[in-house]
Amino acid sequence: MAASLINFNAGELSPLLRCRCDIEKYASGASRMENFEVLPQGGMRNRAGTEFISEVKDSGKRVRLIPFVFSVEQCYMLEFGDGYVRVWNRETLEQSAEVTVPYACGTLRKLRYVQSADVLYLVHPDYAPARLCRYGETDWRYEEITFTGGPFQEENASGITVTASGKTGEVTLTATEAIFDVPAGGQLFRVTHPNRKSLFEHTFESKKKPDGSCATTESEPFPVKGSWKLTSTGGWYGTVKLKRSFDGGATWADYRSWSSDQSTNISSEGEEAREDVLYKFYMENWREPNDGVIYRCYLNLLVEKYWIHGIVKLNATDGKSATATGTVIDEIGEVTATADWSEGAWDAKNGYPSSICFYQDRLVFAGTKAEPQTVWFSKVGDYHNFEAGTDADEAMVFTLRTNEINAISWILPREEIIVGTEGAEGLIHGLDKNEPLSPSNRKYTPKTAYGSGELPALLVQDCVVFLQRGGEHFREFSYDYATDGYLAPDMSILAEHVLHGGAEEECFKPLPFPGLYFIRADGQMAGFTYERLQNVTAWFRVVTDGAFESCAVLPKGGSDELWVSVKRGGKRFIERFFSRECGSPEDSVFLDCAKRSATGLDHLEGRSVSAVVDGKVIEHLTVTGGKVNVPEGEKVLVGLPYTSVWESMPLEFMGQSGSSHGMVKKMSKATILYDKSLGGKVGLTDGGLEAVDQRKTYHRMDSSVPLQTGEYEFVLPGGYTREEKLTIVQDRPHPLTVLGIAHNQAVAGDI
Repeated sequence: MAASLINFNAGELSPLLRCRCDIEKYASGASRMENFEVLPQGGMRNRAGTEFISEVKDSGKRVRLIPFVFSVEQCYMLEFGDGYVRVWNRETLEQSAEVTVPYACGTLRKLRYVQSADVLYLVHPDYAPARLCRYGETDWRYEEITFTGGPFQEENASGITVTASGKTGEVTLTATEAIFDVPAGGQLFRVTHPNRKSLFEHTFESKKKPDGSCATTESEPFPVKGSWKLTSTGGWYGTVKLKRSFDGGATWADYRSWSSDQSTNISSEGEEAREDVLYKFYMENWREPNDGVIYRCYLNLLVEKYWIHGIVKLNATDGKSATATGTVIDEIGEVTATADWSEGAWDAKNGYPSSICFYQDRLVFAGTKAEPQTVWFSKVGDYHNFEAGTDADEAMVFTLRTNEINAISWILPREEIIVGTEGAEGLIHGLDKNEPLSPSNRKYTPKTAYGSGELPALLVQDCVVFLQRGGEHFREFSYDYATDGYLAPDMSILAEHVLHGGAEEECFKPLPFPGLYFIRADGQMAGFTYERLQNVTAWFRVVTDGAFESCAVLPKGGSDELWVSVKRGGKRFIERFFSRECGSPEDSVFLDCAKRSATGLDHLEGRSVSAVVDGKVIEHLTVTGGKVNVPEGEKVLVGLPYTSVWESMPLEFMGQSGSSHGMVKKMSKATILYDKSLGGKVGLTDGGLEAVDQRKTYHRMDSSVPLQTGEYEFVLPGGYTREEKLTIVQDRPHPLTVLGIAHNQAVAGDI
């Protein structure tokens, strides 16, 4: 006689494990777990139903759901469709705004995003980077981002030269070969010329003004870029100030100052890294000399040779051409030929970034069609500035140097930037890890070589998880202290069938317990309870009368909200899963596409639905004219029914002589332990199911039975057999939480 207690924290296991009762998770695994979800404590419960929010704008086309989270209190769900985005307020469930966007329906799956307060940054390999900004509850705007300083590809290394017809305005660029191929206007092109040494001079001198002041107190403005050296000569009393302007001379700020009592002069140097900066000299506290004496201060500021980067926004060309026209954005240095030129990194020809994140107060982009292994970092604190430089806070471009040129699939910021490519996973970090990432302090180190799928990696608790290339294997990327390295074990190896066909979308729901959800190509949704510290890694499947097509999560109190778009028949709906916490049958939330009303059901017209009216279940209702006929009640829920099914693995065990496989066994009875539940059926998979009767003699027959906690023993008919499986079913719209099953088996012996 063998006795055991089944819990459920292994979730649904692969059919390939039918003979592996020797592994730890076998006894707590299921051959089928459909619409039951695994609890971290080891039990399972039927999943909540979904609340109908709205039909999508165009039911003939698929949509993508993206969360907009300003804070836990201020959240919206974004419905991205064919050329539009609709904004849904989480609290009112009403549409706040609709905005026109360029994304076509078939491209939405490749849309990636990162949020900063009221701004959602959007990237797509076929569209220019953009922002969706919230200016007010009903004022939302889509804005294509205007970047400064590029970014640009590596500078030309050939002998081809380019000549501009002018320095400003509309110009024509002429190359010695046909290098221009601009399918759509807007591509940036940079031409670089050296600026020769420049000397700026000014003299302050006494002019015997009646008030005794210096005749001139300031110089004319002059541009400065690069290294400079300032010297003065002469004899003078006063204070020379060097002022600086970053807005074309509209405002000025003190930069440096020097004072003299006729016995000293100036010798100073510096470097101006910014573009379009103006300097000027200013004299204060000038002392007028005695009669017959002239005070003079001769100032000389020498700017060393530096490079002038002219930028042109090109118009479209008719195929490849040696000439192109465009508009000058940054003034061109000379109209002479130069071999120092480079194309813009992001445009219709070269593609646009496919990944995005924030890291150390930089906005980071990665992976285009032309440069699939390149990562672009903005200037620190200036997210739209990509003018690359050498200072620690300047923008930079970094290309992974690997044996294979595998495109970057995703980037994820932690202490380092974790990078997933189609061939490996690794880290971008500083050579000196105690210093921030900078143009002189950066390195890429590969760590694992599984290859990443196109869906973004997710940060779950303290682990990074990602889908392997193909989308059928789910891995955990984490540091292992024992080996002093990184590992990426397959978290789906015991349930390889659950993601068969690959995942198309994903999301993470932290509360009430950590869970991940994946939309499969067949319209099912795979769920994964992931409480790593308790060794709970359990798969289950969510099915409905329709096909799930998109999913996203919004935070809310102690139970986050899972939103989905679902195709039901010829229509598509936005729905969200109810919070499952209910204290009585009257609060049941176990119907799909449901509304808390017997009217306003036009979205379910002609469908067979069920209703829960003050805890009583009414089945096989047909929606006619947008309503159903049910008794009046204080609490009404009407929606599509669904069934939750759990089937155990074949009930085998390991004995002293090995596995029980091949032995003839019989199970005569079992006991189910449940918590705050109502209804359910239990039995052998190949035998009849028995309803769990929770009605007591003291319960009134004219009212629903309160939720019960306890146990139910049931007798299992049948004789000896080689293989037995237990089944639990909940086909009523009430909660069922099962903590475990106690059972025993009589073994006849080997045959």
